[in-house]
Amino acid sequence: MSLEEVLSKVNDINTKISAITEDVDLLKKKNKDKEDREMITSALVRSRSRSPRSSREDDRTRRSSRERGERSWADIVDSELHPEEEDVDSSQLIEVSEDTHRLLTGSCTRNMSNEMRKRVRGRYKLPKVEATRTPRMDPVIKTLAPQVARSADKELARIQTFVLDALAPISSILENIDGMTAEDVTEASMAATELLGNANAKISRLRREKLIASINRNLIPMLQDDVIFGDVAPNLFGPDFSRRAKEFLDQVSALKSLTHPTRHSQGQTSGTSYRRPLLHRGPPLGRGSGRGRGGGPSHPHHKGVPSGHGERPSHSH
Repeated sequence: MSLEEVLSKVNDINTKISAITEDVDLLKKKNKDKEDREMITSALVRSRSRSPRSSREDDRTRRSSRERGERSWADIVDSELHPEEEDVDSSQLIEVSEDTHRLLTGSCTRNMSNEMRKRVRGRYKLPKVEATRTPRMDPVIKTLAPQVARSADKELARIQTFVLDALAPISSILENIDGMTAEDVTEASMAATELLGNANAKISRLRREKLIASINRNLIPMLQDDVIFGDVAPNLFGPDFSRRAKEFLDQVSALKSLTHPTRHSQGQTSGTSYRRPLLHRGPPLGRGSGRGRGGGPSHPHHKGVPSGHGERPSHSH
C-alpha cells in the first residue's frame, strides 16, 4: 500500500469521525431540550399538587428570603410601584402650555382607532432591534400554560405592542436628529406622545373592564365611551360614575321592557316589581326571582359601589 493510499484512508476516517461527532452533538442537544421540557412539566405538576406541608415550607422559604433582603417582583410591585405611592411633590412638576396640556390630556384619555394608530405610527419606521418587538410566547410554555393564562397573556401582549409603538418616532429622532428641523422633531415628539397616550388609555380601559366585570358585567358596554372618562383624573372612574352607571342601567332596563313586554306584564300581574341595584352582581332579575306576592327577591344581598348610590329592590302592592 502506497503512502497516498494510507493518507486517503486516514482522511476518510477523519471525515467519518467528524460526521459521528456532529451526530453526537445533535443528539445531546435534543436530549437537553427534552430534559428542559420534562423539568418544566415536573415543576408545574409539583406546584399544582403540592401538599399543605410543602406550602408551609415555601412560606418559610419566602420569609427567609425577605429577611435576607432578597425581594421578588411581586414585592417590588407592592412596595415600590403602587400608584398611591407615586404622588410627587408639586415642585417636581413643570407647568405646560395650554396646547401641550390639551395634547397630553387627549392622548392619555382617548383610545385611538386601529386605523388612526396605523396612520400615526406609519409615518415612522420601527428600529431593526429584536428587543423592541413584543415577545412571542415560547412553544413549550404555550403547550403547558392553561387557557386562562394564555388569554391573560394575550391581553398583556396587545398592550405591550401599543407601548412599543412609540419607539418608532423616538428612534427616528435619535437616529436623524442632526438632519431634522425643529418642526420635524416636534412632529415626531407629538406622534410619540399620541402613541404612548393611546397605550395608557387602553390600559385604563382594561383596568376598568376587569374591575366592573367582577361587579356587574352589564356595565361593560358603558366603558367603551371615552368621553365619560375624559375628566376623571386622577381617579379611574371619577365621582360621577355611580350616577352615570345608574342612568345607563335604567336605559338598559327600559329597552328590555320594550323588547320583552310579556315578561314585564307578568311582573305586574304578580303584584311584585323589582328595580335592579346600581351594581347588581349577576344577570338581571327575571321571572321566578321572587317568592310570591309581597315576597323579597331571591338574591337579597347585592354588591354596590362605595359611594352608596345603589338602590334596594322596591315592592309595589
